[in-house]
Amino acid sequence: MDGTGGEPYVADLGISVNRVEKIGNLSDENADQIIDATNLYVTPGFIDITNHSDVYGTLFSVPSQESLLRQGVTTILVGNCGESLAPVSRRESLTELERWTTGFSVPINWNSISEYYDNIENLGAGLNVATLVGQETLKRNAQTLEEKIFLLDGAMQNGAWGLSSNFSFAGRSSAADEEILALLKVVKKYGGLYKLHLKDEGKNFLPSISAAVSLARASGARTVVSHLKAIGRDAWKDFGNALKILKQAQSDGIDITFDVFPYLRTGSVLVSFLPSWARVGTNEEILKRISDKEISKQIVSELKSATLHADRILIASAFKDKGLVGKTLEEMSKRAGMPAEELILEIL
Repeated sequence: MDGTGGEPYVADLGISVNRVEKIGNLSDENADQIIDATNLYVTPGFIDITNHSDVYGTLFSVPSQESLLRQGVTTILVGNCGESLAPVSRRESLTELERWTTGFSVPINWNSISEYYDNIENLGAGLNVATLVGQETLKRNAQTLEEKIFLLDGAMQNGAWGLSSNFSFAGRSSAADEEILALLKVVKKYGGLYKLHLKDEGKNFLPSISAAVSLARASGARTVVSHLKAIGRDAWKDFGNALKILKQAQSDGIDITFDVFPYLRTGSVLVSFLPSWARVGTNEEILKRISDKEISKQIVSELKSATLHADRILIASAFKDKGLVGKTLEEMSKRAGMPAEELILEIL
């Protein structure tokens, strides 16, 4: 499979100094080493375009990224879902990334995108790394729209691949849309990519898809919906219609597509279940908010109106209480004698 989109075919590969030099019938050629790949598929390296090795810190703690290489991934696109590690003009601006991993401890010794790439290169990263610029990162490092445009323009010149947004962080507004469209003018100027995390992947799944299409139409930028999925059983029935909306947009000449997870479960941090307004800010600010008696009541009320399905939500890792690992929210809820929605706040 040569990566062109054509049909797979049987052929030999001639590799010299880590490069594919010949493809075809090479039975008469000599080689220092022969790898018998009979009846196997040979493909170019896979590109993981929705990767979070940056904000989870593993790109720095395990620069070899061996777990990805063993799956055939040789290139990752980071800076997804509105968060990137560059450009940085204020070191304290990255404290909000603690929501992704306990004790975010990546040593930030860069400002620009090019310095960020140099740092990754010096660590000896085991694969190719490209980054988008997170819109939330721009917001934390620039006050005015003009400053954000300036930062993004410089980042694109220094090798950023585009812009990413996460509409689940905060509500949409006309002012917010104007900001995105202004930023997307910069992205389009450099032929970059725009990736967005939908505002709602549950009960308002279809309106969120339509909003993404509207942005793609208005901006003219190449647009990708990140990890397209319908969360909650009540939303599963909408997936077919979501595909129809996207296909119709493509038929209308809009440059929009999507990527999907190659597995049947989704994974995230527990704080992502909170309403968007409740998870704004640093860990300390979020904890203060959910510790407030009246605010926590409002959060629990909103969680109960969502389709959480506590029987299907499994704790995969925990920094302090290892006893939580491997248990569902429903199981823990019964043991604790409290609703799952309240238990989420207790665990956090």
